[in-house]
Amino acid sequence: MRNVEEEDNSENEIEVNLDPPTKTEIQLALSQLKNGKAAGLDNIYLEVLKVDPEITAEMLYPLLEKIWKEEKIPED
Repeated sequence: MRNVEEEDNSENEIEVNLDPPTKTEIQLALSQLKNGKAAGLDNIYLEVLKVDPEITAEMLYPLLEKIWKEEKIPED
């Protein structure tokens, strides 16, 4: 016999996507960044990354996929 509490929990389960971010998700994240912020440690301003989000996502995807799979940020 199932516990009523167990039934309630199964109805409220939230699915979590464990896959690396897609190129479309990267583009969406880029579009949500606010302009006018200081450049990062790489001296690249957000506005430069946002000029062509498709190209930027294409360039960032392999790096983000590697970080996601290895669960480690490269030192360089």
